[in-house]
Amino acid sequence: MAQHHRRGAFSWEGSSHDGSRGRRPFHDGPKGSGKGPWDRGGWPIASIKRGAVFQPHWRFGSWSKLKKRVAHFHRLQAENGLLLVLEIFGFAALLPLFLLFPLPSLLRHLEPRRKPRSVDPEKVARIERCVDAVIELGKPLIRSRCLTRTLTHFFFLSRAGLELEVCFGMGKRKGELVGHCWLMRGGAPYLEAEDPRCAYAETYVYPQREGARPGEAT
Repeated sequence: MAQHHRRGAFSWEGSSHDGSRGRRPFHDGPKGSGKGPWDRGGWPIASIKRGAVFQPHWRFGSWSKLKKRVAHFHRLQAENGLLLVLEIFGFAALLPLFLLFPLPSLLRHLEPRRKPRSVDPEKVARIERCVDAVIELGKPLIRSRCLTRTLTHFFFLSRAGLELEVCFGMGKRKGELVGHCWLMRGGAPYLEAEDPRCAYAETYVYPQREGARPGEAT
């Protein structure tokens, strides 16, 4: 389904609405509404209803690739536990439904009601090993993109005792505005190969930082 860019539109980095690698259109709220991309009016509910978000490829590839996936899954669950692997898979696969909620409300629900008093290093290590691997194995049912990776890590690592921030930012690439999200821990990017702040200006941070006004990242 074709999407037409208009003024105030920007793209998600990582994948496109038509299933190809590239960028995904993502629009602000209605003209004159004053709603930004992280408000209720700006969250791409219409795109989700049209099937534009996380539209899967229904092709698993060759038989040999499928056998490799099965073998990889077997090793992953043997090393980290079947329950954790299935929980991560289920969360990541259902994430498109969760995205029907406004972003601030969704993030509040993703946080544990009671945070552990201490960090469980073993559980943290298992989660870090599993999330990216499960997302990769779950294709095409799971779309591999920054939003899936960040929110899945946030959900599970918060329950392992880590204090994390979810950051959203915007930057320009080839004249287009592109969006990206990542985790912060202790004031530094977490589980990122490079510092996203070099390319993206923070636009929304959850939980809201002390001293920041609503809608401000800092």
